[in-house]
Amino acid sequence: MIPAPNIERRSHANEHLLLLCMALAILVAAFCCRIEPEGIVSFGLPVIGLHIPLADGCLSRKILGVSCPGCGLTRSFVAVAHGQFRLAMEYNAVGPALFMLCVLQIPYRIWAYFREDKVKGRLKWIHDRLGVVIWIAAAALFVFWVYRLAAGLFHGSVGT
Repeated sequence: MIPAPNIERRSHANEHLLLLCMALAILVAAFCCRIEPEGIVSFGLPVIGLHIPLADGCLSRKILGVSCPGCGLTRSFVAVAHGQFRLAMEYNAVGPALFMLCVLQIPYRIWAYFREDKVKGRLKWIHDRLGVVIWIAAAALFVFWVYRLAAGLFHGSVGT
């Protein structure tokens, strides 16, 4: 039977590996996508000239006609990946900060995967506060969403 600490360490290592793979996939996808002139995001490989338009995935906007707190995040990530920071802020003001959090996950998760024992020591304060960062990001998305809804009501364009 395997002692409990080894099981716990393997679980944490798998968590770090999963989050590393997710961050890498998100960032690679952002670099492989582009924003078409009509605002549609297309995914592809520019080397072979293939670009496939992605469907609008916001059910809130489709069903209720009101954008959700995450509306514009995909376009914002794509814009940041291509160096268009002002455009990224227009799509979703929280997008560039979330993009940077995703970028910072890469060195942290690699280090944590290979040096789990050090996470409990040197960077324990980062590891302990990741949940707080997630709540701050969620709150920022909510605040920006309320602002966007209020601005849309004022200008008469709630669903955009």
